Amino acid sequence: MPALPPPVFTTFDKFIGLFCKAGDWFFTLVMVIAIVMIVVAAFFFLTGGGNPENIKKAKSILVWAIVGIIIGILPNAIGCRFREPVLKFFSYALLLKNLVP
Repeated sequence: MPALPPPVFTTFDKFIGLFCKAGDWFFTLVMVIAIVMIVVAAFFFLTGGGNPENIKKAKSILVWAIVGIIIGILPNAIGCRFREPVLKFFSYALLLKNLVP
């Protein structure tokens, strides 16, 4: 029988840490894309020449860039901000599990 590989996550803290690191990478990627989209929207505003279609397209791009920024902030805001309370809860749960026969 082949030996099993070692577990990737030995503790819940390491799992949450990986989630936070992935959230940081996602945030960076989304911010780069959002900045590029804001520049594109500015280009459409400046070169629109009063054309309502170009102005409408620029506003749409700007709105979706802002939505992307909000979505990029969510993993860090949700996951990493609640790291300590979640870890405390699981440590208390494990403590109670060990105390109760």
